[in-house]
Amino acid sequence: MFSCGEDPISPEEQAAQDLADDPRPKLLMTMSDDLELTISLQKFEETVSSMTFEIIYNPDALEVISYSGGAFGDPSFANMDVMDVNNNDSAYCSFIFSSDISGSGDLLNLKFNGSASSYQGSTIYISSYRLEDASGDLIAFSDSNPLYLQDVCYISTHPTNGDILFNGGYEWSNKFCWPLNYEP
Repeated sequence: MFSCGEDPISPEEQAAQDLADDPRPKLLMTMSDDLELTISLQKFEETVSSMTFEIIYNPDALEVISYSGGAFGDPSFANMDVMDVNNNDSAYCSFIFSSDISGSGDLLNLKFNGSASSYQGSTIYISSYRLEDASGDLIAFSDSNPLYLQDVCYISTHPTNGDILFNGGYEWSNKFCWPLNYEP
């Protein structure tokens, strides 16, 4: 059988296309092999005048060593090394942006340090986010159009069913990141 159509796309390409077609506003994460985490915004139609959030990670596996702002400028406040006083198993860094943010683009880059053997199975995620408009009012997302928060993790198997991913090698992924392999 012959086909004159385009070659079929890979599952990864299909997932990226599905995410791009999704109308929800998104905070997305990607991690490079040299441990640079990029947090980007997609489809922020309502202007955000103040944005705060925390990045949660396992401090036994990773250490944040620097950050830089993206298309929306540098954060107006950054706290790079805070231990959770209620549970010493997690650390976070917190950021505040106080400029008008809308549309799509890179928000923040974080550089981590760590050894691959120590961060196997680790997940990095966004927590305690707050978005406000120019009047200081909380921007509420509807149940039908919620804010999509993406996580990133370094995995080789599916965390719940044990299926082998990436031909058994560890890779940074923004799928299958839950449940965590540590207590936040």
